[in-house]
Amino acid sequence: MKPLKTALLLCSFVFLIACKGEKEPENATATKAETREADPDRQEITRLVKDVYKWQDTVKTHNTFRSFMKDSMIVGYDPIEQSLYRVQMDKSGLFATEFMDNMGRIFNKQDELLRSGEAEWHEGDMPPFGGSDVNPWCRCQDRPTDDFDKIHVVVEKMTADTATLYWNWKGFGKDWEQEHYHIRVVKEKGKWKIAWMEGWDYETNVRLVF
Repeated sequence: MKPLKTALLLCSFVFLIACKGEKEPENATATKAETREADPDRQEITRLVKDVYKWQDTVKTHNTFRSFMKDSMIVGYDPIEQSLYRVQMDKSGLFATEFMDNMGRIFNKQDELLRSGEAEWHEGDMPPFGGSDVNPWCRCQDRPTDDFDKIHVVVEKMTADTATLYWNWKGFGKDWEQEHYHIRVVKEKGKWKIAWMEGWDYETNVRLVF
């Protein structure tokens, strides 16, 4: 009987050790998650995203693609309006040079396509460019609230000077939570700034859809 009791006690001891070993990774994972959330860079990136939408909602020059009309046709854009918009973007301190240059490239290419007649856009019709049927800042047509502090930001990958992330509206139902908007940020002169946004992808915005 003694050998049997000894074996049972040994098995119980091994089982307890194994259970403890299984729990430790969970605790370690939770600790790492909390550490990531408290990371100053992640906090700055989250604040950056929210500030971008607050800025975009209040900026004086709302339309960087102000159009020129001729015989009920949109035949190009106003370069002065676009320049004024870029000045405001630069002053905001929220956008990397890469992002502003990319928006300028989109403006110039769409303007070229319209002026050449390759892209035809009748007044009142949908724009002939890909992705133009929704707001490029969110790839949406509406939003559940005007409180941009309720945006939920998830940093997916991050290095010392670049990060990829997405945001969604959390707390407004599954449909809103399932909509993810992707962004890339970079650190310029020690400050995180927007470098790329899903709705401002160059190839998408210069592709003719009809």
